[in-house]
Amino acid sequence: STQAAGEEQAFPEGVAIRIPARSVVVGELHVLNTYGEDLDVEATMHLDTIPDHVVTTRLNGLAFDYLDLQLPPRMQSEFTMECDFSIPNSGPIDFGVHYILPHYHELGVGMRVELIGGGRDGDILWEGYNSIGEPLGDVFDPPLDLAGATGMRVTCLYDNPRDEIVR
Repeated sequence: STQAAGEEQAFPEGVAIRIPARSVVVGELHVLNTYGEDLDVEATMHLDTIPDHVVTTRLNGLAFDYLDLQLPPRMQSEFTMECDFSIPNSGPIDFGVHYILPHYHELGVGMRVELIGGGRDGDILWEGYNSIGEPLGDVFDPPLDLAGATGMRVTCLYDNPRDEIVR
C-alpha cells in the first residue's frame, strides 16, 4: 500500500502461491520522500515458504490496471472498468478471491469491486475507503466466491483539488 509504514500479505494455512524451481523472485518497492531533504531508509521484504505436501490451495495472481486515468480538476470523480472472463473461459467463472490489495496515491480515496453476470450480478465483493499511508489489503478466509459470475467490475474513487488534470 502506498506510503504505509508496514504491511503483511498472509494467506490462511495451506494456501500458497507456487514458485517453480530455479525461479527468481523480483519484488518492487517504491518510496516517496515527502521531506525537503535526503533520507536514508531501510526497506525489507520477506517470503515464508511451506512444504508442497502442506499446500491445499494453489493461488494465481490477477491484476487490473487503468492506464488512461485522467482526473478532472477541482472535483471528485470515479472511474470504472469491467473485465468479462466468460469469453476466454467459455462460460461463467468458478474461483475465489483470497486477497485484494488496492493501490492508489494521494488523490485516491477508495475502491469498490463488484461481480458481473449470473445470479449475483452487481453484488459488491469488497470496498474500502482507506487513506494512503494505511495498509489497504484484505485477506478473505474463506475466499470470496465468484462461482457463476462472468466477470468483475472495479471502480476507483478520486478527489482532485488541483487546477489541472492529473494523469
